[in-house]
Parts: sequence; C-alpha cells; structure tokens
Amino acid sequence: VGIVATLAIGLAANLFLVRWLVRLIESILARIPLVTSLFQAFKDIAKLFSQDADRELGQVVAVDIGDMRLVGFVTQKDAWLPGKFNEEDNHRIAVYLAMSYQLGGFTVHVPRRCVTPLQVSANEAMRAVLTGGPLQPRKTETQ
Repeated sequence: VGIVATLAIGLAANLFLVRWLVRLIESILARIPLVTSLFQAFKDIAKLFSQDADRELGQVVAVDIGDMRLVGFVTQKDAWLPGKFNEEDNHRIAVYLAMSYQLGGFTVHVPRRCVTPLQVSANEAMRAVLTGGPLQPRKTETQ
C-alpha cells in the first residue's frame, strides 16, 4: 500500500494541474510572514535530498577550523558580511556544515585559505555527514 501510494503521489505531482495548484498554494503561503520562513526551510531541506542535490549544494569542501577538519558545501563563493567584518577580510567563502543525525547545520563564513575542494559528489558527502560514516573518493573510469 505504501509503495502504491508513493507511486500515485509521484505521478500526480507530474500532472500539470497538480503543479499549478502547488504553485498557487506556495504563492499564498509566501504572503504569510512566519509561515513563509518555515515553508522555505522545509523546501530547502527537501532540495537537499532531491536528485539535483549536486547542483543545489555546490562544491564539497573540507573546512579547517582550528585543529578540526569538517566537510561542508559551498553556498556562496564571495560571502559578504556587513560592517567591520567585510573590511577585515573580503576573501571569505560561505560554507554550510551539516550536522550528523540531524537536518540542521551551520553556515560559516571562513577565509578561502581554510577551504580545500574535495573530489566527492554532494550526495555522497551529505550521506557521509548525516550518518557519521566514511567519506569515499569518487571512482574514476579506470578504477
């Protein structure tokens, strides 16, 4: 029953009428101040688990903070902070650091020198971070 219900919902979501109705509901919810914040957060969480996660999350990176090395996702390549923060170091990058076993995380603005790109897909990296599991390198065609 669960599989059939999932398939039926997926097929319905692809219908034009259902997509139009979803857009209408989204536009109504976007006008309500508190609801729009919560709704947008749920949409962002859903995007993390979509097939387009690699494009949405950006480059997978290792972030060095003190003696720690954390896996994160670039959200902004030229992060800007207001006031004195922007004057101190304008070569910052915004990185989302997900938390294991949770859907929360932190967005940190770190100097570019603290960030190292990783050759891992966003899906693999997110799976490793969320489960606390190992991070495996991408397989090349010769492996």
